[in-house]
Amino acid sequence: MIVALISDIHGNLPALASVLKDAGKAKAKQIWCLGDLVGYVPFPNECIEWVRKKASASIAGNYDQKVIAFKQKRSEWKKTKRPAKFDAFEWNSRHLNSRSRRYLESLPENVRLKTGRFNVLLTHGSPESIDEPILPETPQQRLLELGKIAGADVIVMGHTHRFMNRKVGDQWFINPGSVGLPAKSDMRASYALLDISQDKIEVTERKVQYDLSKVLKGLQEANLTGTLAKMIRIEYGIDLKDHIKPACKTPASSPQRTLNVVRQFARECNYEKQHTEHVTSLALKLFDELKPLHKLTKEDRFLLNCAALLHDIGWIEGQKGHHKTAMRLILNSQKLPFTDNQQKIMALIARYHRKAIPKDSHPVFSQLSGKDKQKTRILAGILRVADGLDRTHISAVKTLECDTSGKDILVKCKASSPSPFEIEAACGKSDLLEQVLDRNIRFLLIRTNRTLTDS
Repeated sequence: MIVALISDIHGNLPALASVLKDAGKAKAKQIWCLGDLVGYVPFPNECIEWVRKKASASIAGNYDQKVIAFKQKRSEWKKTKRPAKFDAFEWNSRHLNSRSRRYLESLPENVRLKTGRFNVLLTHGSPESIDEPILPETPQQRLLELGKIAGADVIVMGHTHRFMNRKVGDQWFINPGSVGLPAKSDMRASYALLDISQDKIEVTERKVQYDLSKVLKGLQEANLTGTLAKMIRIEYGIDLKDHIKPACKTPASSPQRTLNVVRQFARECNYEKQHTEHVTSLALKLFDELKPLHKLTKEDRFLLNCAALLHDIGWIEGQKGHHKTAMRLILNSQKLPFTDNQQKIMALIARYHRKAIPKDSHPVFSQLSGKDKQKTRILAGILRVADGLDRTHISAVKTLECDTSGKDILVKCKASSPSPFEIEAACGKSDLLEQVLDRNIRFLLIRTNRTLTDS
C-alpha cells in the first residue's frame, strides 16, 4: 500500500492542493497527516477542511495546539512571545471558524496504526514530546531511547520541516518534510510516499512545484505582509517575494543553472579547478561507458556530475579527513538547489571517493532506501576510479573507453605521457566498483598508439 505522508502545512492551501494532486497521480491509497495544519499562510480553514475530508489519519501539531490555546494564553504570550509570532497566533485564532476549531480540538497527539506486520506510530515531534525536534543528525542513542518509548516498528513524525528516512536497529524514523514551509530555500512543497506492505518499507521524498504568487496574494489580501510574511522571514529566512515565479511556468532550475550554483559553491571552498574538472570529466565518461552494466538514469548522471565537482571541497579544512569534511559541507549547505535526499546522495558520493567504502553501520548511508544505497555505491565507485586516474593532478589520462564484452571490464586509458601512478591508484580504488558491478576491472594505458601498461 502506498501512503502519502504530509506534515506542517501551516495554512498553505496552494501547496497542499498541489501535493494532494501529486499524491493522487502516485496512486496513494491513504493520507496520513502529522499536524501543524495552521500557521503562517492565511488559509487555515480551507486547509483544515481538505485534511478533514481526505486524511485517513491525522494528529495535532504544536502550532495547532498553540492556536487553540491562544485565547487563554493571550496575556502571558503578549509578554513572552516575539511580536511577529504573537501576531501569527492571534490572526489564526481569530480567523478559525467554529467547525475548524472543533476539528483541531479533536485531534490526538499520537495515533497508532497496524499495516501488514508493521506497527506504526504517528507523532508530531517525538514519542516523548510534541515539541521535540528529531533531526537526521540526532544521535543514535537518543533514537534508540525514543524507539523504546514508541514501541512501534515505524515512527512517522513532522515538526522539523526536514525530510528524514533513517533506520536504527529494527525501527524506522520517517519525516516527510513540510508541505507549507520547507526548511531550506527550496520552496517546493515537500511530502513523502511510504510504500508499506507485509514485508517491506520504501520511502520516497517528493518535491512539488506550486504557484507562490497565490500565497503572496493571500497575505496581501489579508493585510498580513507585515506580520505573517515577517514571521516567515524570521523563522525560515525566506522572503516570499524572492520566490515568486513568472506566470509562464518554467522549471525551478535548469541543469546549467544548477551546475553554476554547484561550481560557485566549489569556488567558495577554494577547490582545485583543474583536478576537479578533469576528474568530473573522467567520471562522466566512465558512467557513459559502463551504462550497459549499471543501467542508471540521466538524473543519476547529473548527481554524479555535481558530486564530482564537490568531491574535494573538504580540503578547505585540510587534507586529513577531507572526504568526510566534504560530506558535511554538502549536507549542511543551504545554497545547493536539491532535495534533501539528493543532497544526501551527493554528500555520500563525495565522502566515499576515498578511504572506506559504504557500510550500513555508517549513520548517513544507513538513512537511504535500498535503491538509493545501490545507486550511491555505483556512483561513488565510479568517482573513486576517476579520482585515481588523476592521481598526480596533471590530467595525464586524457580520456578512456571501456570494453565490457569479456568476463572482466577493460578500461583503456589514453594518456599524453607515461602515467604509472594513475594506473596504480585507479587499481587500488576500483574495489567498490568491482563489488557493485560484480566484475574484475583491468586498466590498459595507451599513449600515441603504443600500449604502455596492462594492470
